[in-house]
This record gives sequence, C-alpha cells and structure tokens, in this order.
Amino acid sequence: MKFVSRAVVFLSAISLLISVAPIASQAQSKPTAKAIESAMLTALRAQSSIEMQFVSKQSNQTMTGVQWASHTAALQSINYLGQVEHTMLIGKRLWVNDNSAGLQSMFNATTAQANQWQNVWIEVPRSNSHYKFIVSGLKGESLFAGFLPTGKVKVFGPKHLNGKTVYELVGKTSKRSGFAGYPLAVVVASDSPYLPLGTLVTSTVAGQQFTSTLKVKGYNTKAPVTIAVPTSAVAYNLTGMAG
Repeated sequence: MKFVSRAVVFLSAISLLISVAPIASQAQSKPTAKAIESAMLTALRAQSSIEMQFVSKQSNQTMTGVQWASHTAALQSINYLGQVEHTMLIGKRLWVNDNSAGLQSMFNATTAQANQWQNVWIEVPRSNSHYKFIVSGLKGESLFAGFLPTGKVKVFGPKHLNGKTVYELVGKTSKRSGFAGYPLAVVVASDSPYLPLGTLVTSTVAGQQFTSTLKVKGYNTKAPVTIAVPTSAVAYNLTGMAG
C-alpha cells in the first residue's frame, strides 16, 4: 500500500507551505540555526498538543492525512488511493485499523489474514517487531525530530509568507526522524520561541521525485475525535499474523 517509508509521512501536508522564493536580505540580528532549534525544541515540549495536516506525492500517487499528538496520546489518519488507515497511541499502547493492502504491507500478512482483519482495531504489543517503526514520529521526541534539520543548517529570512514574517531553516532530515539525509526545509515563526509552521522534504525515491509537505494547524488544540481504548480491539497475537 505505502509508496514511501512510514516515517516520511510524518514529515508530510495539505498544501505546499514553503515557497522557494528569492532569499530576502539577511538582518544582522538574525538568530543562528542553533539558537532557533534550541528554543523551538523547548517550546515544542511545552505545548499540550500539536495538530498537523500533510500530503506526500510521488509520481502520480498522493497520500494525505492528519495527525494530532499530546504528551500522552496520538492519532494519525492516512488516506492513500481512497483507502484509509488509522493509528492510535495511548501511553505506550498501540492500535492500528487498516485495510487489507495496508496490513499486508505493514505486517507481512497473508492475503487471507489481511482480508479477515482489515478495518478492525488491532492492539499491537511493544514486543512486536513492527511496533517501533509504527510509533516512530507519532509523538514526543521522534515527532519533534521532524522539525530539526541536521548537517550544515542555514537560516534564510526574515521573509513574508501568507501574511506572516518567518525564518526558513534548510538542512537534512535527521536519523531520529526515521528517514535520514534528505533535503529538509522548516518554516518557523520569526519571533522566539520560533514554533514551526510547516516543513518540506524533497528527494528522489526509487528513481521518482518525491515531495512531502506538512502544515501545522495549531498548538494546544483538542483531539479531532475522542481518543479511547477501542472496546472491540483484537489482540495482535490472535490474528495469526507474523510478529
């Protein structure tokens, strides 16, 4: 089902947020990349929640979705080729609700197993070999890593974008984000603590141009739907899928 690594999706958005425009003249008082990233990370940790929209494009395929995360829970919904996948994390407890193709891709399930358990909430234990990959980027430090470029990070701006004054940090995606070494641009507010407004990842994957953009809808927002333990969830070890 998935045409890119799941971790890339966490760096993805509903509209192309970052415009590749001529760089504005740089003011002498412009903060360094290190100062921006340090303040940003501290501010991200202080937010009660973050809500995002994303879109990833490769060749003629498009994946869209939404993600909400707090300190204790996270919810992600992805739409790909008209099929929807949901992932929910409460503390360290993980559930997935996916279609047949998604289950085959994520868990190496057989067609018969995937058809039987598609669109059913499945609780995936921490001991499962797929657990770490699935939760990467859902909340906490692995999510924040998507807003922290690595390498020789450059700061451009200040510039104007959609009526806001912003800085643009340009570097590479980090290993901690789960998908390292790809060009990453992060747009942040021009005032400390420089909370991020969105990201852009561009690369070539399997010989095809890949673009992944993300837009932060808001901070300290309520979850878009109720996040609670699914009463009808099935334990993963009862599905017969490898793990």
